[in-house]
Amino acid sequence: KAQFANGEFPYGAFVQCMNGKGEWVPRGANIVPVLPDGRILMVIEQRQLMACFPYAPRTIVLTGGSRDLGETGALEFPGGGVELGESLTIGSLRELFQETGIAGQRAVLYRRVPGVIAFNADIAGMNWYYVAFLSSSHFDDYVQDDGGLNVLALTESEVERNIRNGVISSGQAAIISWAFYQEVMRARKDAAYREELIQDGYLEIEGVVINP
Repeated sequence: KAQFANGEFPYGAFVQCMNGKGEWVPRGANIVPVLPDGRILMVIEQRQLMACFPYAPRTIVLTGGSRDLGETGALEFPGGGVELGESLTIGSLRELFQETGIAGQRAVLYRRVPGVIAFNADIAGMNWYYVAFLSSSHFDDYVQDDGGLNVLALTESEVERNIRNGVISSGQAAIISWAFYQEVMRARKDAAYREELIQDGYLEIEGVVINP
């Protein structure tokens, strides 16, 4: 049951995501990886709940072609839980490496400082959002992480088109991550805007090395 301002109602539930030791993992990170040529890496995750929505668009529209997501595929940005005792930055880079095969390169990392409770009605967890500008174009087309992930490089216009047509349906990707990416792109072009975000404590920028 849940206690509300106007009385008690017989509903109200939330989920805590647990690790293998039965410990609550309250933090997560999502990262938009940008290749030197401006293309953006995304992964096809297998999400069983997608089968509940058979009417949802399932075909990724690409320049000169397309790709079927299948019954349970979801096109998302790399991300996942930040382990206990792990820093947010290390956790985000670990997820990036595990889900794309990227390692042994430098990157410029833009971090949205305030965390976001993306599913505050249902999931007890706070997420942090990053954009990483990579120094190398290398990535693995397929990795074994999370039961097997296909990795795709999309242009900015391809990402936007697949958000508009509903193929990128995750709120983490289509709304929060993409909105932060757009803020970062504006900040890279507008020094005054970038400084305002930094002074407000909203944005941090650092150089990092991505290692396994």
